[in-house]
Amino acid sequence: MDRDVVDLLEQGFAWTGERVALVGPDDLDAETPCEGWRLRHLMNHMLAALGRLAGAAEGEVAPPEAFDARAQALLDRLGDDCGHAAFAGVRDRALAVWRSPGVMERTCALPLGSIPAPMAAHLNLVEVVVHGWDVSQATGERAAIPDELAGPILDFSRQAVGPARGRAFGPDLSTGESLSDRTVSFLGRKL
Repeated sequence: MDRDVVDLLEQGFAWTGERVALVGPDDLDAETPCEGWRLRHLMNHMLAALGRLAGAAEGEVAPPEAFDARAQALLDRLGDDCGHAAFAGVRDRALAVWRSPGVMERTCALPLGSIPAPMAAHLNLVEVVVHGWDVSQATGERAAIPDELAGPILDFSRQAVGPARGRAFGPDLSTGESLSDRTVSFLGRKL
């Protein structure tokens, strides 16, 4: 199972990297599926979150303010190329740490508490792929998450969230929609 999540992370970073590569300067002020968030803010948040997850897998303990999504979204991580190089850097760091020997035996410190590394790797997968979907919606590409990624993300999210569902999560659609639509809907995106 642990190797499977690393394979999925490689696929997820590649898929989202294709979405990020399409972002141009004119897209950065576009609205996203995340209410009240422009693409520049969502990408800054995504880069921060992916960096924090890689850091947690490396053994870092970030201060609580590093997890304030809105505050992190306002810090510019995009540089002059609309985040292309920043995303590549975060991708390379994350994949290097998740491929390192012994990483899956670690415990990762996150705001929700200390969690086993395999769970943090799955959270990393959710973050990178679902935010990739957000990017594609904002740029007008409207890419669907491939089933081989959407299925494991939805399964993990259902197990992780379970009865603790709050306002951040949408309806759990079971039929009539694509697997991509069911996944993003469950994770609070409006279709």
